[in-house]
Amino acid sequence: MRMRITEPEIDKENPFLHDKLNREQSAIVLTQLFSNTEGPFVVSLNAPWGTGKTTFIKMFRQYLLNQGFPVIYFNAWETDYQDNPLIAFIGEINSGIEELKKQGFEIEKARKVFKKIKKTGKDILKKSIPVAIKTATHKALDIEKGGEDAFSDFISGVLENQIKNYSATKDQVQKFKEQLKELADELQKNEKSQNFKSKPLIFFIDELDRCRPDHAIQVLEKIKHFLDVDGIILVLGIDMEQLGYSVKTVFGQNMKERSYLRKFIDLEYNIPADNYISGLYCRYLSTETAITGILGKQTNQEDLLAELQYSSILMASTFSLSLSDLNVLFNSLYLILLTYENIQIETIALSVILISLKMRHVKLFNQAVNKERTVFYVINELNKIKKENNTIKEYDKFFIERRLISLNLKKVSDEEYQHQLNLSSIAHQNELNNIYKIIKDKNRLQSIELFTETFIKKIKFLDSFKFTEEEKK
Repeated sequence: MRMRITEPEIDKENPFLHDKLNREQSAIVLTQLFSNTEGPFVVSLNAPWGTGKTTFIKMFRQYLLNQGFPVIYFNAWETDYQDNPLIAFIGEINSGIEELKKQGFEIEKARKVFKKIKKTGKDILKKSIPVAIKTATHKALDIEKGGEDAFSDFISGVLENQIKNYSATKDQVQKFKEQLKELADELQKNEKSQNFKSKPLIFFIDELDRCRPDHAIQVLEKIKHFLDVDGIILVLGIDMEQLGYSVKTVFGQNMKERSYLRKFIDLEYNIPADNYISGLYCRYLSTETAITGILGKQTNQEDLLAELQYSSILMASTFSLSLSDLNVLFNSLYLILLTYENIQIETIALSVILISLKMRHVKLFNQAVNKERTVFYVINELNKIKKENNTIKEYDKFFIERRLISLNLKKVSDEEYQHQLNLSSIAHQNELNNIYKIIKDKNRLQSIELFTETFIKKIKFLDSFKFTEEEKK
């Protein structure tokens, strides 16, 4: 069984066939928007990093191609090493045209237009090189040897060059945009039906939020200058919050990042990434990954699966875990369960709860595994976290309480025991009383002590492993 979650295969005829998150409806809505928008237009697809944004974009790309839209995909992060994004844009346009041929588009005329685009792009780049070279020369210039006159001549020469290049480059940029419009027009001529309606060229720019801050800003600026063209819709796949950090890094912490970004974006669309999506993903991970094989060997596999799904969905909701966070959670759980021959049902939920704590609340995790806090304390802290992110359901509280009583943590005093009884709700008084009495009884059971010691040793075993996702407080 595999541990790494591979990207789902994108079926050419039915792009969302293997989508586990039911996001096809978003593609349908956006396609209707694109069908009635001529461009220039910029749409941002917003979702936090690790929520399956790129997978959705790739499925959406194929969906649009099937609807007759010419599409070009550009991964900004893969070109992060380029000093000038224009070079990368031109290269991806070429690759995109060739990819459209595989999708059945007629591209011969588009190829001819691209040759003109490439030549114009070279001219634009040439005009910017002399100034850069002279600036570099200026840094190395020894003023004392050349004197004031030499320095003055140097500055005059640079300024004269800049003025000449400015006028020439401005004309070339306009020419470049006209050629892009010509390219969009040619790619729109692939529909042969009588009811043909021109479809805009869709230019995806993905992973912008993963780039170096200065590169991300450069890409945004180049988008505005070069790709703001009739017949082209730009679609940015971004984490708006993360991109905002890039803006502040480049322009200073006082910069109003949302106001700056709105200069480039006409419409924002938030890709669904709520508890429902997390629940779907938890069910997928529990039945389609390496952990499935371990549970399948247990006699009570159905009960264990139900426990895993419920507890993982609950923790995803409690801590607002991303899809990438859930990958880390399930991989960590897999390592724990590998060490068990017979898995008790309590082991599943306890592992999920403590691994989630280790990922998102390291202090509370350490306090729990080092027996510095009582079960009551851990339960109350989890309920506080849950309340900050979502509505607490009574059954969720009871579920956590029932599972955590299996851990023999710091002993519960008589005063704390009585305090918890006084806090219990009238509606569930009897059930809560029973839970608290069990907790008190657990303090005296040696068998629970053995379970706790063994379990915590296995949890601490995770410290030897480090997955790529960073721990978060």
